[in-house]
Amino acid sequence: MVYRKTDDASQKICPNNYQRELAIVAFGDERGNLMREGRLRHSPLARILSTLLLLFAFQASQAAIVVYEFDYDFSDVSDPDSASPIGASPWLTATFDDGGTAGSVTLTLEFGADNGSATVNDVYFNLDPLLSAGDLTFSYVSGELATVDTSGSTADGAGEFDFFLDYFPPPGGDTFSAGETSVYTITGAGLDAFSFSFLSENPETTGAKFAAAQILSTGDGLQSAWVGIVPIPAAAWLFGSALGLLGWFKRRSM
Repeated sequence: MVYRKTDDASQKICPNNYQRELAIVAFGDERGNLMREGRLRHSPLARILSTLLLLFAFQASQAAIVVYEFDYDFSDVSDPDSASPIGASPWLTATFDDGGTAGSVTLTLEFGADNGSATVNDVYFNLDPLLSAGDLTFSYVSGELATVDTSGSTADGAGEFDFFLDYFPPPGGDTFSAGETSVYTITGAGLDAFSFSFLSENPETTGAKFAAAQILSTGDGLQSAWVGIVPIPAAAWLFGSALGLLGWFKRRSM
């Protein structure tokens, strides 16, 4: 199956419909339909398109990985209690990996080793609106232990998130400090890595975000920072690149 991002949700598209959509991009609607009916299959352009479709089919059958690098500070600069982490960005990295298995995703959080005495407080994520965070099961694997809250919460003007991992006060008696990791397995029906690539809802001042985190003990050690990421997952780059290539083929054929 192949994902297409929409404003409201992520839709799964069957390979045949996806093939027709790419054919329309390459040839225009009329010739795209002819392509689907088999009447343009022997043209050089059709062979190129078929190759691209096979590549997409291969990509769709493989494990999906979504990586979020928390690389910018969206804290209120006028707040004297705010200061960016001292380390080089990205300060925090979150990796969702479904391993090619539907219904199970491994979340790995890595806090950069050069963040000094700073610690991770909360990390916020979103979920496919067709799914419910309350139906997911979070299983601790290794590293720092968190309290998982699936009731939803807001993050400093960045909007409403579906769930967050709370590392303070530390449930395991230890803080999530520089150079450390936290790994959880998340399970649920219909879940894959792309289930976590959605924007927060109802943002107030800092705009919608795919993920957000609060870092404590920044600056002089008494300050904090809100950091986030507005990424385009790797599969979206691949999809966009292919569409651009197909568009180039279309212009060349005119």
